[in-house]
Amino acid sequence: MTTAATIDTELHEARRTVRQFWNYANLCYCGTPSELMRLILGALDAHGQAGDWREDERPDLSNPTHLLLAYQLDAWDLTEHGTSLGGAWLTRDGIRLRDALRRVDLDTALADDWADNEYALYPKRRTGPTELLEGTWETQNY
Repeated sequence: MTTAATIDTELHEARRTVRQFWNYANLCYCGTPSELMRLILGALDAHGQAGDWREDERPDLSNPTHLLLAYQLDAWDLTEHGTSLGGAWLTRDGIRLRDALRRVDLDTALADDWADNEYALYPKRRTGPTELLEGTWETQNY
């Protein structure tokens, strides 16, 4: 049986994952972050797990914007490039972020950061590869 406490904990963890990704990706809060999150979620939704992508929803990589987003998802280790960028699939981190973005209210997911985070306007630069599941995002001081 799912309780209200379980739902609150899951929502809190989803919001935490979104905020950690936002800071790891070195994204600021200018413009409309909620629309950028919708774009990232749409791109993640178009990918499946290994060998299970949706042909009708794959990005058109002849479109430079789609190509750039596909490269960036790969650079953030959210997708696995495989033999072709067009056939990339979600990594464990990609699945985790996709599930978190599906769960949160994208219009308010970063609201607490904007109000409370001293790094909100000027995120720190990160170097090197990062794995969500190894706790790297969680150990950063935000």
